[in-house]
This record gives sequence, structure tokens and C-alpha cells, in this order.
Amino acid sequence: MPVVYESADFSPTDRVALWHESVWRHYVPLDVSVRDVRPFTGQVATDYLGDLRVATARSRPQTIRRTASLISASSQAYLMVGVQAHGTGVVAQHGREAVLAPGEMAFWDTESPYDIHFPTDWAMTVYQFPRQSFGWSEATIAATPAVALRPEGSGSRLLGQFLGQLAVTAAAGDQQDNGPLAVRAVDLVGTLVQQVLGGEPDTRDELLLSRVRAHIDAHLADRDLGPAAIAQAHGISVRCLQRLFRQTGQTVTEHVRQRRLELARRELANPRSRHRTIAAVARSAGFVDAAHFSRCFREAYGETPRQWTARACLTPVPQLREA
Repeated sequence: MPVVYESADFSPTDRVALWHESVWRHYVPLDVSVRDVRPFTGQVATDYLGDLRVATARSRPQTIRRTASLISASSQAYLMVGVQAHGTGVVAQHGREAVLAPGEMAFWDTESPYDIHFPTDWAMTVYQFPRQSFGWSEATIAATPAVALRPEGSGSRLLGQFLGQLAVTAAAGDQQDNGPLAVRAVDLVGTLVQQVLGGEPDTRDELLLSRVRAHIDAHLADRDLGPAAIAQAHGISVRCLQRLFRQTGQTVTEHVRQRRLELARRELANPRSRHRTIAAVARSAGFVDAAHFSRCFREAYGETPRQWTARACLTPVPQLREA
């Protein structure tokens, strides 16, 4: 797993500010408060499995907070699965609090404010799933965060083992080749989470919509991906497919275009893809024409792909105040 931040590489006076910047870039925008008089140490390593990001971090005691203002300024939403590896972690969201010992895990939603407190030196692996990939209702998402999952239960144990294997696979394989595995991971993780939490299963339409969305994400590079092909892959009519998406406020075509744009936008900001041209990234996301891609990108995000790429490399991070 490539290391993207190592405190030993920087002078002691710069470490905390650069830690804050690394957290912003490799998770989501967060406020970080470091409360330790000792010299700061920390490490972040990340890898990918399709759209799934796996990040392992270790550091000194601190509090990490996602506020409403940070959420409103963000363009992407995720459901996070955090597995405590060392020390204690406290995840708080929706008035609930999950206190994690090593081997235990919790979930949180980046579209609602949350706090994560590490009172001692710690390490945690976070699995960052695009929020909409699960196809869950808002009620299901609201019931999921800040519930601690203990490794004693069979469902929790299986989930922990599966997530561990995902991390190994992400580190060993190619991101694009492992895209279908990430889609299957969404299905399995979603099923296990609902079993472990004992929640009511989503309706048949919601489950079907979840599978359709996962199929779309796995075939974004397919230029023939459209309502007819998607419907045929799931044994339903185009009219049924359109009805499924009507409840989301989008057409099938709009959803496919949005997901392609999100894939391209993420890839343009990926440091490992800096050698690729904008046209190549557009093609890999399923856009036939680079000019059409640029127009769609600007309509969606208010800037050109080239402007976004330049800004993603130089996004300023607010100065961190040590407490």
C-alpha cells in the first residue's frame, strides 16, 4: 500500500500542518485537532479497488471532525467502514457513539456531521465506499452510523475477514482490473451490515436499484452502456428500469453521465494518473468525444477538466491550530 504521508520525512514544525493536508486529500475535508505535547508522528497509506479507497493511518491522539460547512463544500459523498487496528477509537454520529477496541469496526456517513476521537496513539483502516453505490434508503443510512460491530458475531467476523482480504487485494492488484470485485464488495458488505445490525431489509425495488447502480459503475467504460443494455442485463424492461430511477429524480441516462463524470473527475485528481491526457481519462470513463466530455464537465462542476486538474494538485488547506 503506497505511503502518502510519513511524518519522519518532514521537519517537526511542518508535520501537523502537512498531516492535516494529507487527511483532507485522502479522506474527505475534515478539521483535525492534535492534542499532544510530544513530537508529532503519523503515517497514511492508501490504495484503490475500483471506486473503493482503502486508507490505513496511524498517529498521535487527536480529534477529527466533519462539520456541516465542510459537508456543504464537498462534492463527493461516502459511507465509511473503519476497522480499529491499534488503540481506541470513538465514532460519534446521529447522537450515537461507538467505542472501538482493536478488531472492532463502525460505520459513518460523510453527508452528516460526525466526530472521531482517538484518546491514545492509534491505527485504523478505513474503507471508503461511494455513498450511492449501496442504493440504500436514507432511513437505512441513518440507522447505520456509529454502531460498533464486535468480532464475536459470525456476521461481524465474516465482514472483518472480507474487508481484510479487500485491503490485501487492493494492494496487490491493478485498480481497473479489480473494479468488478469492488462492485461485489458493495453487495456483500451491504448484506452483512444489514444482517449484523438486524435492520429490516430494503424493499425489492431498492435492492434491484442497488444492483443496477453497481452494474452501471462496473461498466462505465462501455460506450454502449444505455437503458436497453442495462435493462437486458437485469432481465427487466426499459420501462421498469425507468420507473426505478424515477424515484431518484434522475433518468437512467442522467445517472450514467453523472457517474462517468465522477469517475473522470476522481481520476483527473489522482496523482498516479498525472501522466494520462484528459482525452484518455474521458475515454476510460465512457465518453466518446473529448469536447463533449469537457462541456458536460463544465456544466456539472463549473470549471473545465484542465482547471480542475490544476486545482486538485494545489488545493489549499486551512492552517491547523495545535491545541
